[in-house]
Amino acid sequence: RPLGLSVDDALSVIELDLLHAISMATEYPLAPACVPNESLIEIFEAAISNLGNRDGWDEMMCRRIADTWRTRNPALVWLDDKLTQVRTTAQICGRELHLPVLAHALYGDKEQEQAVREEVRSRITGGEDIVIKPRHGANSRHVFLWRAGAREQCKEEEVLDSVTKVLQGWDPSWDRECWQLSQVPRGVVVQPLYSIAVEDRGDLGPRSRAAPLELKVQVLFGEVVGGTLNTHPSDLWVTRAGGVQVWDLEDLQARGHTRCRKVDKCYGKHLPLGVVDKLMEVLRHDWSMIRSMSETLTRAVGLDELRVDWLLGDPRWGSRIGELTYMGAGSRVTPPLSRRLSRAYAAGHLRRLGRLAIEQAECDTDLGAAVDTHPPSCLWPIGALDTAR
Repeated sequence: RPLGLSVDDALSVIELDLLHAISMATEYPLAPACVPNESLIEIFEAAISNLGNRDGWDEMMCRRIADTWRTRNPALVWLDDKLTQVRTTAQICGRELHLPVLAHALYGDKEQEQAVREEVRSRITGGEDIVIKPRHGANSRHVFLWRAGAREQCKEEEVLDSVTKVLQGWDPSWDRECWQLSQVPRGVVVQPLYSIAVEDRGDLGPRSRAAPLELKVQVLFGEVVGGTLNTHPSDLWVTRAGGVQVWDLEDLQARGHTRCRKVDKCYGKHLPLGVVDKLMEVLRHDWSMIRSMSETLTRAVGLDELRVDWLLGDPRWGSRIGELTYMGAGSRVTPPLSRRLSRAYAAGHLRRLGRLAIEQAECDTDLGAAVDTHPPSCLWPIGALDTAR
């Protein structure tokens, strides 16, 4: 349902959702690979200290990513493997939630590579829409969307050549991702192409691209706390209850929000007409399942956080998982949300370790006393800390 709240009121709802996740963290059965070391604990304590403004979700993820290169724990490599995560999710949830894998091959396995090319040739000859992507990639690099209507402008050789480009592809951004991604076998994965909601706009320049309706659902300590759109992350937020808050841009800018130019150049500044209505229609039918499956998966493996990217609105496939992301960067999330996500994540870990107690202010006097301490003893950012860019 549409919420239509002011920014302040919407943030209050989101804070309650985050507090729910924090409360559940206390007894949460965390996987050994997710138990923080002392270095990370110091980062968590700094995030809620109210000293400085380096408390955003992207900052938190970057610190955690750097830590993976020191610890090099292989237990969670499967979360970055675009093939293994499909199988593992199906085993845990008892059903296939990703789009089916039509073909895959390891780099250097000539027999597998040839089988993939034959499968691709068969699919495009039959007029099917497909996506060809790296098993070992991230950040939508070297991902090729092939649509039946567009194949009149391209030759079969061009489609088949994309298999080679995926197998041999590399991107500098991958070196800035977690160590686990570097351990994923190089390979190619072919899947059906989900229906497109945001079309490629030639007037946006060479970076413009098409994309499905994709909701990035964030889970903390086994509890869904909300989600945002892949293509227009600053336009709206979906709450834990499935409510849709469409943001007022001017109000967000007053709290430090700036547009992400890279995203704007890819998908445009504004959501296409009808996308919000389509999102709400899907959520009315599927939000309970989306939330339940996202939480089931996260709890089954004891993850402290997980982003489950759901593809929505395709009448053939229904709601499907596009991919899972552990330690996903949050640079696309608007600053007021970024700060609160980071603080909630840190607070959940610290409370679980017995290093943090959280009390609800009973009255304005108690709240004022917490604000007036130096630094303020408030969980959520206040004043200048909540308007930094």
